[in-house]
Amino acid sequence: MRIYCVVIYHLFRSLKPKSSLSLRICRDFDGKEHDIESNLRYFLGEKLGCNLESISFMKLEHSNAHRYAYLMRKDEKNKLKTYAKIELQEIEEFISKK
Repeated sequence: MRIYCVVIYHLFRSLKPKSSLSLRICRDFDGKEHDIESNLRYFLGEKLGCNLESISFMKLEHSNAHRYAYLMRKDEKNKLKTYAKIELQEIEEFISKK
C-alpha cells in the first residue's frame, strides 16, 4: 500500500495543488482503505501541506481516471510529456528502513 501512496504523493507534488482536496480512489485494495487513507493523509497532508477534506473509495470503472489509466498503459509510442517523472530513488526513500 505504501508504494501506491508514494506514487500518488509524487503525482500531486508535480501538480502542486493550491486548494482543498476531496479524493475518490478506486477500491483496488479491498480491506486496506484505512491504511491507504492514513498514508495519504501523511503524504498529502503533512508532507505537501494539502488540506484533505475527504477520501472515498469506490469502483471507478467508467471514470475519466479509469480511461486515462487505460490510455497510459497502451501508450508505447507517444510517451506524453504530461506524465509525472518519478525516479526509483524517490520511491525508495519512503519505503527503505533506516
